[in-house]
Amino acid sequence: STSTRPLVNGTEGRRERQGAVSVGDVTGTGALVRWTAPASRHAVWMYQIQYNSSVDDTLVYRIIPSSSRAFALRNLISGVEYDLCVLAIHGDAATQLAATAVVGCARFGTSEEYPHCHPLHARLLGGTLTVAAGGVVVVALLLFTVGAMVKYRLCGGSGNAGRLPKVTDVHSQ
Repeated sequence: STSTRPLVNGTEGRRERQGAVSVGDVTGTGALVRWTAPASRHAVWMYQIQYNSSVDDTLVYRIIPSSSRAFALRNLISGVEYDLCVLAIHGDAATQLAATAVVGCARFGTSEEYPHCHPLHARLLGGTLTVAAGGVVVVALLLFTVGAMVKYRLCGGSGNAGRLPKVTDVHSQ
C-alpha cells in the first residue's frame, strides 16, 4: 500500500515534532499549528500546510499568508492520528519560479470527543454514502419508469382511449 503522508522522515508516536513546527491546543476536532520563519536568503511568498489522517490517504492543503506564523485546523476527525508538514514557498533566484522548502513536520492525534460513541469512519462518510445515495436515486427512477409503463398499458394501451384524434380539416393562412 502506498501512502501520501506528508511526513518527511517516518516517525512513531502520539505527538512528535520535526524542525520549527509545533501543534498545540488539540481538541477532538481542531488543533493550532505554529511555526517559526525559516532562516533563508529568499523572501517567503506564502506558507503551505499539508496534512492527512491515519484513516485515509487524502492529502489536505492550506495556503497561508507569509505574515502568519500560526493556523487553526478545523473539522478534524475525533480520535485520529495526523501527519502534518509546513512548507515555505519562495522565489527561486535562478529560474524566477516558485520553490518550496520544508519548515518542519509534526505528528499529532486528536482526542476522542465522545468516548462512549463509536464515530463513523471517514470512508463511510465519503464513498460509501455517495454510492448509497446514488443507488436510492437509481431505484426511485426505475420505480417511476415501471409505474409509468404500467399506467400506460392499463389506461391508454387498448382501444381508442390512448390514440390521438384524427384531424380531417386543415386550414392554413
